[in-house]
Parts: sequence; C-alpha cells; structure tokens
Amino acid sequence: MTIFNRRGEQDPTPQFSNSGVINTGSASNIQNQPGAVGSHQSQVNVTSDAAVSARWTQTLADLDAALARERDRVTDPERCRVLLGLVRDQQLTDEGGRLVARTMLGQLSALCGGAPGVASLITSALSVLDTAIG
Repeated sequence: MTIFNRRGEQDPTPQFSNSGVINTGSASNIQNQPGAVGSHQSQVNVTSDAAVSARWTQTLADLDAALARERDRVTDPERCRVLLGLVRDQQLTDEGGRLVARTMLGQLSALCGGAPGVASLITSALSVLDTAIG
C-alpha cells in the first residue's frame, strides 16, 4: 500500500498494519476478506430503553395523525384505529408484546398502508421494534 502526503510524496512509514475485519459482539453474519490479518471489530448498542420508548411513542402518535389525515383514503378507518390501539397496548420490553405489535403493524399495513405517509410510518414503527431492548 502506498500512502502519499499532501505534496504527493510517498510516506516512508505507513500506519496501516491490518487487513480485513474480525467481528465480535452481536454483529453476526458479516464476512471477513480471505487472508485478512490483524483487524478486529466489535459492536456496542447504545440505544437506551428510554430513547426507544420515546421514539416508539412519537412514531405511534405520528401514525395516528397520518391515519386521521388520510381517513378518506383508508378502506376501513375504524379497524385501523383498533389495530393501532392494540399496537399501543404492547410492552416493548416483552418479547411477546413485540411479536404482537409486529403482527398488528403487518395487518395495519395491509389494511391502511396505501395512504400517503402511513406505509413509511409503519416501517418506522417496525424499525423501532427491531431496536427495542428486551
């Protein structure tokens, strides 16, 4: 590997001595390049329960507002509200609650996802579920 300084001259002491990545932690399913040596990677999740909870609450409030705004474009607005209520009732700290919320969001998407903005908010809610700390 050749490294050049600002003036285009070759740096006589390159600081890179590794190649590839060794994964540790919960990153999983990431491949290292063949023959890689001297490199490491770890993953630390810094999302707190409070941050996830706040994001969840805000996303569901935004989804509720979008469903109200797009009421005329939704096939069954009352059923969508019931599904959203069931999603709100779930605890993100419980694996079963996250599973029920994910299922209800899927049904909500099938019923109401055609309204502008609703599909992206459902996707955001699913993303929050994926980052929820159990």
